[in-house]
Amino acid sequence: MRFLISGNAPAQYPVETLFGILRCADGKALEIPYRYPLYGEWGAPVSNVYDSVEDMAVPNRINVVYLSVIERKFYSLDCEISKETQNRLQETLEAESEGAKHLVIGMAPYGKVCMWVSASAKRYFICCFDADETTVPMKCFRSSRPDATIEEICDEYISSLPIVKNNLRRYGLPMHDLYHKIMLQYRYRYVISFMNWNEDNECWEEYEDDSPSLSYIEDYLTDGSFDKLHDEGLQKYHFGGKPQKIALKWKIDKAEYYAHFWFDDRRLAEIIGRFYGAHRDTNTDFIIYIDVKKHKYELALFRYGIKEPIVIPETVYQMIVFKNMFECCRSENYDQPRGAWVW
Repeated sequence: MRFLISGNAPAQYPVETLFGILRCADGKALEIPYRYPLYGEWGAPVSNVYDSVEDMAVPNRINVVYLSVIERKFYSLDCEISKETQNRLQETLEAESEGAKHLVIGMAPYGKVCMWVSASAKRYFICCFDADETTVPMKCFRSSRPDATIEEICDEYISSLPIVKNNLRRYGLPMHDLYHKIMLQYRYRYVISFMNWNEDNECWEEYEDDSPSLSYIEDYLTDGSFDKLHDEGLQKYHFGGKPQKIALKWKIDKAEYYAHFWFDDRRLAEIIGRFYGAHRDTNTDFIIYIDVKKHKYELALFRYGIKEPIVIPETVYQMIVFKNMFECCRSENYDQPRGAWVW
């Protein structure tokens, strides 16, 4: 089996690795490629990637030591990868038979280490680990500057990266459990419901005309995964992180429509947290109601046992809709940059 290896860290929270090794049961080892520092889209391959050798087995152990720049702290992880995770990794890599595929290792503040398989049309979240805080002598970490302090090294990084500097100035250090919450998985499916909006009774009614034909749905999640396979898998119950972006395409006669949604993660997290509670494995419908003629769109959550869907407030997301490539509708709070729907 052949795949590529990459390191990763969030755009606002860069890291630098002392080393990163994935060990395999056949005795081989894979090194996470170095970058100075690691930062970028969460879950994406952001360091130089190297081909693995032919017939490489999936790793059964991970050993990483890295510097969390904004915290000015080192973290160490050295643990076995469970057999269940190895099997899932094996199945995922084998399922992606076409094109390049990457095994991505992401490192975040407070010791959260995550693993994905990234391909062109889908990125799969595999698992998370928790690293422990550790101490590394600067002469080992930066042999060219043995007298430099960890504060000096981190301050240089922060001052040279505007996205990091501005985020730290505006928000300060993230909450200790931020990436625990970001990586939480929920069981849901997307339900696209073409309906008529009754303005007088403020309710949705059955569509009177010929029903539009849904072409596809894509999503990008806060846990760093995405799905652009267009295989109807997103319309079946599955585990996934919270939506960050959703794109839809449908047809009415000869007209093609595209709709794009962006979510405020903090507000959506509050709603989803209250809805699921401790039962994140509850089968849930993530409903997208659409009335094309009235330019009415509504998002809601529904599960067995409640009387009616829980509407997601319009302030939680932004939306833009195109008809035959021309804009026909946008939400009042829309402030995405031009071309943001191309993703």
